[in-house]
Amino acid sequence: IKAVFKGCAAYFEAYEIISRLKLWKFFAIPMLISLVVFLLIVFVSYAFSDAIGSYIASFWTWDFGKETFNTNTTKLISMGIAKNFQSFKRDMVS
Repeated sequence: IKAVFKGCAAYFEAYEIISRLKLWKFFAIPMLISLVVFLLIVFVSYAFSDAIGSYIASFWTWDFGKETFNTNTTKLISMGIAKNFQSFKRDMVS
């Protein structure tokens, strides 16, 4: 628990240093890029999850549990797309 509070305090210390040294102009472009990537992740997850989830759910031939399987598959696809974009973004930054 101490480490969590220490980590949160580090953000406030960094904020103070950035403000004191007037480095905000160097954070504007990376923050904008992160915002655009975030919005792209949200859009792609929302737009494609239903189509991909329905396609995968079409392999479920039984009537029992079809709606549940379809809903859960769509949700899992959405989370998977978002996770893959996060990994891609992390790999691009490294």
